[in-house]
Amino acid sequence: MSLCSFQQRAYGRIHPVFLETLSIKKVLLKTVCEICIMISWSESERWLQNLGWSSDPFEHFEASSDPRLGEYLVGHQAFPAAWNQAPALIFAPHGGGKTAACLFTARQAWVERRAFPLIYLPAVHSEFRRPITLERHLEGITRAAAIALFLTLVIRPAYFLGAQPSEQQALVGAFADFLPAELEYYVEWLRGGESPAVLPAHLGTSYLFPEIPSPAQVLILCDALAVAAKKYKSNPSSFSVGRFDTQVSLIRSTTGQFVIDLLVDGIDGAPETFGESASQMEWLAPLIEQAPRWGAEQIYLKAFVPINTRATLRERFKKTLAEFGETEITWTTDKLAELLRQRIYAASGGQVNSLDAYASPDLANIETRIAESVVPLPREALLLTSRVLDNYAARVGDAPGSIEPPDVERALDWYKEDREWVGADRALSDSDVLVTAG
Repeated sequence: MSLCSFQQRAYGRIHPVFLETLSIKKVLLKTVCEICIMISWSESERWLQNLGWSSDPFEHFEASSDPRLGEYLVGHQAFPAAWNQAPALIFAPHGGGKTAACLFTARQAWVERRAFPLIYLPAVHSEFRRPITLERHLEGITRAAAIALFLTLVIRPAYFLGAQPSEQQALVGAFADFLPAELEYYVEWLRGGESPAVLPAHLGTSYLFPEIPSPAQVLILCDALAVAAKKYKSNPSSFSVGRFDTQVSLIRSTTGQFVIDLLVDGIDGAPETFGESASQMEWLAPLIEQAPRWGAEQIYLKAFVPINTRATLRERFKKTLAEFGETEITWTTDKLAELLRQRIYAASGGQVNSLDAYASPDLANIETRIAESVVPLPREALLLTSRVLDNYAARVGDAPGSIEPPDVERALDWYKEDREWVGADRALSDSDVLVTAG
């Protein structure tokens, strides 16, 4: 198992509510991995082999780190609020599916060709530095737009290849100066045969593509980009509000999509904002204030926001938010069980959609039982399911066998102790996100 994979699994074992209480998510990561290095993760390798799965669908507790998320996204009744032509706030608790909802929204915009999705991650494309101004946000949004435009050209090369040479130069000028590395680096990387599907990770962002171009198309695009890049004179220090306006014009003329969805996620991703509703509100404030003006230009702010910030936002922006769509992502037992079954279906290559297929006759509806037992959040369901399978692997070793009731009971006991230890019930009750199981 790679170090990156190990870090993700080790970090996932630390309860997210505990992390949010401490507000030291990033600081803990290295320490957690050093402490947990003594723990063997061979169980996952064992049960993957015993079950015959191609990958571990419960490995990534953070949606943005899962390269296969697109294979098992579960639609949610809250998502359509993010698709309307109006600004919107989509609330969910930590680990409640905000990032998955953002990625699902972006992919659906591409699939339906109803809007151009521009994912802006303030903690990645900008920084929390007072005073927080709209201009600083626009500089970060310009970086995010550059990445979104470049990715769009990569997955749909015809946009660039069908443009006139002068238009190609303008497109390169709209994104080349704002990529994390030189354009030539990414061109050579694509020429090396890597799939465009993993390109977002190399650009410090997350997107789920609706389709992938053929290798031949990618190589033709690389040649055209290389020619245009040689003719372009870099001007990285010339950020201005006008450059974002230019990007918007080029996005519309190139893609034919006049509507732009500005999808804001990870507002709690900086050390200064993690678990701090007042700081999160402060970071969002310039965007919310600008949203009505953007809306008049068919640029719609869609922010995926921690639930504990809702009251603070309502208090400060009561009048402005009257024009916003607003919804909360909640998870019922049925939805959580569906999420687990979809992941099992993908990992098994479409052969089965439930752990029941690998269990003794004494067990039935394992996913429902797991969903009924956890705090109603996707991350919790993934964590407990992974524990069930680790128990199973530890018991059977390398010899194939069935999942037995003790594997599930031990996992439930472990989860109950962990849940009580971090005070998850109280924390969730305080943030008013508990829902009735379906």
